[in-house]
This record gives sequence, C-alpha cells and structure tokens, in this order.
Amino acid sequence: MLRELRIRNLAIIEELRLGFDDGLNILTGETGAGKSIILGALRLVLGERAAADDVRTGAEAAEAEALFEAPLPASALQLLEEAGLAPDPEGLIIRREVAADGRSRAFVNGRLAPAHQLRDLGALLIDLHGQHQHQSLLNPDNHLAALDSFADVQAELDAMAETYDAWTGARAELAQLQGDERALEREKDMLEHQAREIEQAALRPGEDEELALERARLANAERLRECAARAFALLQEGEGDVPSLLEMLARVETDVADLAKLDESERPTAEAAGEIRFRLEDLAARMRDYAQRAESDPARLSAVEDRLDLIRRLKRKYGATIEEILDAGARCSQRLNSLAHREDEIARLEQRLAEAERRLVEAAEALSAKRQKAARAFERKLQGELAELQMERARFSVQFWRENSAEGAAFAEGRFAVGPRGVDRVEFLMTTNPGEALKPLRRIASGGELSRIMLGIKSLLARRDAIPTLVFDEIDVGISGATAQVVGAKMRRLAESHQVLCITHLPQIAARAARHFSVEKVPRGKRVATQVRQLGEHERVEEIARLLGGDAASAVGLKHAQELLAQCRAPH
Repeated sequence: MLRELRIRNLAIIEELRLGFDDGLNILTGETGAGKSIILGALRLVLGERAAADDVRTGAEAAEAEALFEAPLPASALQLLEEAGLAPDPEGLIIRREVAADGRSRAFVNGRLAPAHQLRDLGALLIDLHGQHQHQSLLNPDNHLAALDSFADVQAELDAMAETYDAWTGARAELAQLQGDERALEREKDMLEHQAREIEQAALRPGEDEELALERARLANAERLRECAARAFALLQEGEGDVPSLLEMLARVETDVADLAKLDESERPTAEAAGEIRFRLEDLAARMRDYAQRAESDPARLSAVEDRLDLIRRLKRKYGATIEEILDAGARCSQRLNSLAHREDEIARLEQRLAEAERRLVEAAEALSAKRQKAARAFERKLQGELAELQMERARFSVQFWRENSAEGAAFAEGRFAVGPRGVDRVEFLMTTNPGEALKPLRRIASGGELSRIMLGIKSLLARRDAIPTLVFDEIDVGISGATAQVVGAKMRRLAESHQVLCITHLPQIAARAARHFSVEKVPRGKRVATQVRQLGEHERVEEIARLLGGDAASAVGLKHAQELLAQCRAPH
C-alpha cells in the first residue's frame, strides 16, 4: 500500500512529505488550497502525462515520489519480474521528474523506466476515482475480471483455462501437420538429410573425449617414446660409468638384508627394500614395452583428426554434446515417422480436436451461465448500493455479448472467439437520469457520480479486490445529510480491507478518518505555498466544526463536531 508521498516544486507545493496509514486517510481544506495538486502528484507517479506548467515557477524541475510498502500484490510482483525490476524487500519506490521544459523521466527503485511501465504498474497499486480518467473500472477490459471476482468462479476459470490449452494445443499440432505441401516436402528433405548425417556418423557417447586423448598420444609419439626409453635405460642399463638404478638398489637391498640379520627389528625395512626393487623392475618393464609401442602413426593421427572435425561440425549444427546430437537425430526420425503416417495422424488429431472443442464449449457455457446468474445479482445489489448513495434513479446493467470469429469454437449459435477466460465479452452500462439510454461507464461525465458508482462497486467487491489502495475525489459532490452518513459508513467499511485516501468537504466523511490531514495555503514571502498538517484530536474537532459550517471556535460548533466524531467512532 501507499506508505509515503513526497512532492517537490509541483505547482504551488514547494516541499511536502505525507505519510499515510492503513485504513481511511482523509484530506480536507478550503477550495484552492492544493488538494488537487496532491492528486496530481499521484497521477504523475501513476504515469499520466506531464506538462511544463506542472513545475513551480522559478524551479528547474518538479518531482513526485511514492513509497509502496511490501507486500505488493502478486500481479505487481509479476510485472516487475517480467520487466527486470525486482522490488526491494521493503517495498517499491516510484519517482517522476518533470523538467521546466516539459520533459519528464520516471524511475522504479532507482532505475529508469518508461511512462507506460508506470501506468501498468500503477494500475495494480492504486485505483483513483474522481473527475479524471484513471479509474480501473472505466476500462471495459477490467469489467469481466470484476464480475468474475463477484461471481466466485475460480474453479470454472481453472477448468476453462485447462480446456483452452488442450484445444489450442490440438489446433496447433493439426495446423502444423496440415501445412503447405511444398513446405512439408522441404521439411521432409531436410529431416532426411539431418537424420542420415547423424546416423552415418555412428557416434558413441564419450567418443570425442576418447579421441582427444588418442590424438594427444599420436601427436606426441616420438617424445613419449624418448621419455619411456630414457626412463628404462636409467632403471635397467645405467648411463656410462654410472650403474643402473636397479643395480644400485640391489646393492642397497643386500646391505639392508645383512643389517636385518644382525638386527631383527629391521626385518620390515629389508622387506620394504625388496618390495621397492620389485616395483621398480615392473616399472622398467612397462617403460620398455611403452617405448616399443610408441611409434608415430601419421595415418591414424589423420583419421582421428578427421573424426574429431566431423564431431565438431555436427556439434555446431545439432548440439553442444554427442548426447544432444543423438537426441536431435531421434527427433528427426520421430518427425519423419509422423510425416510418413500423416493421413492417419491427421485423422487422429481431428478427432482429438473435436473432443477438445466439445469440452471447451461445455466449460465456456458453464462459466457463462454462472456469470449470467451472478450478473443479475450484481445488478440488484449495486442498485441497492446506489440508492443508499442518493442515486436511486440510476440504472445499472451488465451487458454480455460474444464476438463472431471464423477461427473460433463452434457453439450452438455460431462460431465465437474463445480465450482462456471463456467466450463472454462484458461491459458495465449505466444511466443516472430517468429516460436516458444505458451508456458505458466511461461516458458518464460527472466526477462525483462516478466516484459514488465506484464506491458502490468497490463495496461489493471489497474482499476480493486485489488493488490495495483506493483514492476518492469529489465523492461528496451533490450529497449531504443522511446520504453523507451512508457514504462515510461505506468508506469506513471499505477501509477495513483496503487503504483508502479521500478528499472531502463533508464532515460526515471526514469524521471517520483513521488519519486526518488539513491542506492549507500559506504565505511564503511574496508567494504562497501549500502546507499539509496531520491533525491531532483537538485540531480535528476544530476542522470538523469548520466543515459543519459553523464557527470553528464557537462552543456550539465544537460541541456539534465532538458529537459527530463520537457518533462516527461508535461501533455499528
């Protein structure tokens, strides 16, 4: 959730740092004090368009920075991972800079990021409802997910996704097998060449390592023979007037044997001397035999080099190891076998596709039926919510349709496009005036009405909505009295499952705040600047009294404010 918002040199805000709590955070203040600038900073963080006139006069750049505390929604974590922007364990920092010439830069955890990435990420972290077009539910692409959340159709969605994967897999296999005949012939020729090339090579796992060792021996045969012959000579024949090592060792063995006869404790030493002589005699014989065998064989060396060169060429084409080359050959043979029995395979795949499509249509219809039933309940409940919000004349409807597609699945009424979420296309329609036709939510002009509609929808989806922070602006336009009490109560209930930020002029809403901020415009030399204060208990009473329309310093106004605060804090 949004834990902190820092603003610098944005419009009339010189420097501002706001810390938000869980639950309901309320901002109040006179018109023009700068509340909309705070929302403007949030919109910058959410990737909305920046302009040069956002920058405070005389400043080089404006900056808005938001800290989102962990844990983040799973969808946001996935987006960050896909973008290579892994979050810090403590959360996520998004910063937007706007230069005086209108150019802007965005940063996610200190790394540059494009504005569209901020929009995608921000949509998963904050839902902003008011006069500006950032609301997630204004986008029809989100309506189906909202309805599914209300309908609790996760089991049906899982079944739908499974059948869709089976259907698309069967279609892809069949399309591949039914591909262009000339392309298939070319593929067949290539596969036959590759399979023959690998088969004729008759490779053995580990053969390349054995050949490398043999090449080393053959390439150094003369040097190896010389080393073995010299070692044999030193061991067995000696060198010039110097006796051989074995001859000298025989003398040592005789002396040690005589010593052991005189001193029985040294018998093991005499036995060790004998063992050494036997081992050196064995070594001499090995060196003699090796020197006799180690002869140059240019023909064999050439054959080994040719074989290694063949293996290297095959590795470049088919894999880094002999095992991978053999696996490639097996795949070629398998594909050739499939092509050889193409007609039988096509018939088998067509049958498999028909069965997959039958199950796909069943799953889509089952999901659609549950959605249709849930949609009627959603409409009824939202009508009730809107009536409580002084919009009793509003009408709401969930519109369903299916998109025709020659490439789609065959339903009773025709062929329709199908996806992993089913066959339904959904959009929320609304009218706030009697006699007017239902229109898409995005075409409802009033910011206050939109905010109340969104409050009603969010109230219905409260426990299932994954977006952690909701921001409401202008939610109090055109309401007062008992309706304001209802709005305030709904906001507090919504704040039990979400972090809620709300800008309001109504005391009935402000009195329910967990954290209450006052936004004021104060003089700074010859200029003015926006200042925000978190209100303590006594200051809250005075602010509520001001919102009630009385004298904030009068005893009557303060008493009314205290009574409202006590009433709003009472359990319901």
